[in-house]
Amino acid sequence: MKEKKVFTNQIKILYYEEQSNRTIRGCRIWGKSPNNVYWAYDLRRSLPGNKEGKGNVIVDIEDGIKKGFTVENIEAFLRATRNVCGFNLIIVDKLNV
Repeated sequence: MKEKKVFTNQIKILYYEEQSNRTIRGCRIWGKSPNNVYWAYDLRRSLPGNKEGKGNVIVDIEDGIKKGFTVENIEAFLRATRNVCGFNLIIVDKLNV
């Protein structure tokens, strides 16, 4: 079984979108989506409710399958990611994968 962890030095591209935008095309509650993203389990990702500050994130380490997950505070996550990832990290503010 393949390990389920991603090291920060492996991340090449980070896509993100705030959940309040409600353009959740290609997102799933769990599993692989048609656009080659494997989503971590989050039942609330597709349910209505307060989405302020929450975000959907996709990381691409260029191994064939992108990894998708939800974060509670997208701004804090982006600040932390910029600090720990290399200078060559590409951050895209839309989930257009």
